[in-house]
Amino acid sequence: MLYRVLRWITTWYPLAVLWLCIAAMILAFSLMFVFPPGTLLLLFLGLAGLGAAVIGFRGLQAMQRRLARRSMAHGVCPSCKARQQWPTAGEAWRCAACGTALLASGEEDPADEDRAPAAEHSTTSRV
Repeated sequence: MLYRVLRWITTWYPLAVLWLCIAAMILAFSLMFVFPPGTLLLLFLGLAGLGAAVIGFRGLQAMQRRLARRSMAHGVCPSCKARQQWPTAGEAWRCAACGTALLASGEEDPADEDRAPAAEHSTTSRV
């Protein structure tokens, strides 16, 4: 359960940070005419906030990988909790129940997205 929550947060975290930066930009633009030093304050707070956002994102990813490795060591899929025999080699592991593909480090397999069939994600008809 905790893995799925962390996976959801890690997925949406960059978009949330983007929207916070856009909101700060709009606020800074309006402050430019009313209180110009407020714009400078928001600029420096935003730069510090971006650094903190990157550090926070890396921390979330590290926790997600650690939880995935712990589940895989016990022979349990971190996403669906299905028991299965995980390979001991360093290749990507795929859950037979939910299809989650993970590397030995615990992160999701980026090559898995390239192998996904395009028909599942496409709304156009086949010709």
